[in-house]
Amino acid sequence: MKKTLLTVVALLGATAAYAQLFGVGAAKEIALPAGTSAEQAVISPDGGKVAFVDMHGTGLQVVDVKTGAATHISDKAIGLDLSFTADGSAVVFDEVSYQKQLRRVAVKSYDLAKGTTTTIIKDTRELQGVAIDGGNVKAIAGGKTHARRVAAAPAAERPVLSIDRGQLCITKGGTTTVLSPLGVDGMSYLWPSLSPDGKRICFYAAGMGCYTCALDGSDVRKLGWIRAAQWYGNDVVVGMHDRNDGRFTTESAILAKSIDGKETQTITPANVVAVLPSVAEGKIAYSTVDGRVFVLDVTRK
Repeated sequence: MKKTLLTVVALLGATAAYAQLFGVGAAKEIALPAGTSAEQAVISPDGGKVAFVDMHGTGLQVVDVKTGAATHISDKAIGLDLSFTADGSAVVFDEVSYQKQLRRVAVKSYDLAKGTTTTIIKDTRELQGVAIDGGNVKAIAGGKTHARRVAAAPAAERPVLSIDRGQLCITKGGTTTVLSPLGVDGMSYLWPSLSPDGKRICFYAAGMGCYTCALDGSDVRKLGWIRAAQWYGNDVVVGMHDRNDGRFTTESAILAKSIDGKETQTITPANVVAVLPSVAEGKIAYSTVDGRVFVLDVTRK
């Protein structure tokens, strides 16, 4: 009787661990302009547009998912910090330039309706991070906040996460402090993101994995080997589990993980090398190592 009971408990535990977080529809490939391939792509909040940076160096474009119409935005944009404003009316991106062989980064936004570009911060060597707060864009450089209002969506005065010399920092009320929940010595933090309700942080620690924590760095919870994680709601993150041979990504799948660490779901098929997910309500987008972009319709269970 005792053995039977233990078996039932084990089976229930296994079922919980592999419960489906999402109902997932068929993957729809986005038609990119001829001759382009996506190095990185993000989906707009309403799922109607995809912004992507071309891996062949032609810059940043935005594609209408339904019509395939494309708008070229920048020749010098890179994928880092690429995002839409909360209302989807503008695209925020970084541009790279070189002065005397020194790399500099500027943060800009592009108004999709007006066709105009706004500079948030000019070329700098001190950029630490960029965040969208409603219609505001905030860039942290040298511990200082540079903010511009670029869209009508209301701001919520959310803290801004950034990386300074490998350390995870948080800016609140204009003051930037080192957070680094796992410590400072020998640590390198990546991909910090703030939950929609502004209460938790997701981050990746090199050589250690993906974690979440409270805003003060307490209540640290390990989620496993998930990189480039994005929040889907306040209780699930979506990221990639990838492997490489030292030069190229050889395997990669998009995973969903509950922040209590109990439930994991593989979102993408086994025969697809899927990387760098981007989320919107009811949508998960991802690119592949050969430069294609797909969007999945998903339903939270």
